[in-house]
Amino acid sequence: MNIPLDDKDWPQAWKGVEFKEYPRFPDFPLPEPLPLSVSFGEVLKNRRSRRNFDVKKTLTLRELSSLFFWGAGISGSKEKPETSRRFHPSGGGRYPLELYFYFRGNDEIPEGIYHYNIKRHSLEKLPVENPREKILSLPTYKFAYDAPLFVFMTAVWDRMMNKYKERGYRFVCIEAGIVLHNFYLVAETLRLGCCGLGSIIDSQIDEILELDQTENFIGSFAIGQIREA
Repeated sequence: MNIPLDDKDWPQAWKGVEFKEYPRFPDFPLPEPLPLSVSFGEVLKNRRSRRNFDVKKTLTLRELSSLFFWGAGISGSKEKPETSRRFHPSGGGRYPLELYFYFRGNDEIPEGIYHYNIKRHSLEKLPVENPREKILSLPTYKFAYDAPLFVFMTAVWDRMMNKYKERGYRFVCIEAGIVLHNFYLVAETLRLGCCGLGSIIDSQIDEILELDQTENFIGSFAIGQIREA
């Protein structure tokens, strides 16, 4: 498929950014994210997959805010989110990824499975019964169960495929890798551990999140406080 090089020749459907929202579910606005003050070189040097999570510790709401804002949030003004950009590139500015997660809970928000509302920088709590039990049923590494935060990336395929057809699948996979690396770097800056997970069965996440064939699970990772040796 030939894509016109001049965006003036693009249909309107290729220009606006789409957002998924759950307006009927409980919504938790996130506080201002923490500033990232560690040098970029130091973060790159220290970045690695962390597997020693402290099962006794959780994350604060501000740490969650920082992870999701710097990892996948809107950069710049939010006055026109449909034409906004984020802290990671996306093929054609289509932004097909959505972020869901299981959180063990803290004094500020309860345990549950949430959707990150990128447009409002807030957390939407999904009506999933026995969320901890469902997470423990996932076939993954034992160390991951110690982490308070499991993040699930999904792809809304039409956002990318409508423009790029079959090649769009490749762009979605590239973007998922970039977003995962963003979270690695942000976690390292916040002195948290992050580890990508490759063992989870796609269909199980699709079922937990009640996704249809227009949106599917594409990758996951765990984040938590690092257990001292």
